[in-house]
Amino acid sequence: MIGTQLHKRVVAKKQPGLGQPAGTTGGVYLRRVNSTLNEKFTSSKSNEIRTSQQIADQRLGMGSTEGNLNGELSLGSYADFMASLLRSEWIPPVSNTLSDITADVAGTFTTVAGDFLATGFKIGMVVNLEGWTVETGNNDHYFWITALTNTIMTGRFLNGDPVVTAASGDSVTIKEIGKHCFMPKTGHVYDYWAFENQHPNMTPVQSELFSDQVITSMDLTIPPTEIATVAFGIMGVGKTMFSGADAPYFTAPDEPTTGRATAGANGMILLPNGVTAVATALSLSVTGNYQFPPGTVGNNRYNDIIPGPLEASGSLSVLFENADMFDAFRTETEALISIVMTTNNDAMPGFIVINLPRVKFQAADSDDGETGIVISMPFVELENDVLGGDGKATEWTTIWIQDSEMA
Repeated sequence: MIGTQLHKRVVAKKQPGLGQPAGTTGGVYLRRVNSTLNEKFTSSKSNEIRTSQQIADQRLGMGSTEGNLNGELSLGSYADFMASLLRSEWIPPVSNTLSDITADVAGTFTTVAGDFLATGFKIGMVVNLEGWTVETGNNDHYFWITALTNTIMTGRFLNGDPVVTAASGDSVTIKEIGKHCFMPKTGHVYDYWAFENQHPNMTPVQSELFSDQVITSMDLTIPPTEIATVAFGIMGVGKTMFSGADAPYFTAPDEPTTGRATAGANGMILLPNGVTAVATALSLSVTGNYQFPPGTVGNNRYNDIIPGPLEASGSLSVLFENADMFDAFRTETEALISIVMTTNNDAMPGFIVINLPRVKFQAADSDDGETGIVISMPFVELENDVLGGDGKATEWTTIWIQDSEMA
């Protein structure tokens, strides 16, 4: 039987380092829409001028592997790839317990003795507040932070329920849900991966092992009502074929993740004057600008994959409500974009947050459809080096991600 997409299984495992093979155990089957990782070679042809007036030779040159892994954005499924792209690791949740917190129906939680910024809470982060004994309606609700000072946390519950006004006195624990990661200023991590395409239906069994692979890019598409999708770019050095008793390379991989796909994005755009706009869709491209080094004589494989600066850009769609977004483009006003993608409308849904703390818009083009007018705003995302950092309401980074499934 020939290989088929339905029978093909893709396995991934992080390597200890460049040129250090991943062990045969401990891999995991990947969820995917499709995977296009393939081996490629440069080529050259003879330039010799012959009396026959024909080309006499052609040779393969440097070999490499390139392709994409495309999937639906589900909880936890691609978290490690995201961290690898951001040259980072997932950071344990932020948490603090305070006994002087008051709650207001306007969507604020206030402390006198505590310090939300020093604790590490950030705008765009989703948290849970537990410990209310009288106004228990504030328990078991995931809260999305939309504004933050040292003593006041403002936002809304993800399912739209109102915050219940409550006096201080209860011992309330505020805790980030899951973990977060972001591109750091220093201490960057460089991960190498092994991917295997397994073809168990073939006789004899075949498999393709791609080693020394790097996650080079991520493209997110977040429509307003459909499942969000993600595509990861992959570049690498080596490929090995296995057949028969030697196949597959990875034995007994873990089953795929079970986190549900995200959809129905909630989005906000915050401008410095406190103005907000409602996002309807977002596309985001993040690239690490990786490239292969020059080849070396006597070796038809590249020695490594070299990182470049991280860049992020995309396009945002917002409802035309007033002139604020047109003015933001015209005056080069920088904004924060925060998008939450949830799995359902429960009070405690699974979710993924994408925070872009320093966006500059490149255009503001309105459509002329039969329904509400939508403004399309392409943008670039920059390093948040002035307003972000420890003890501040946003992070010093280009992109910040939170996944509720990361334990």
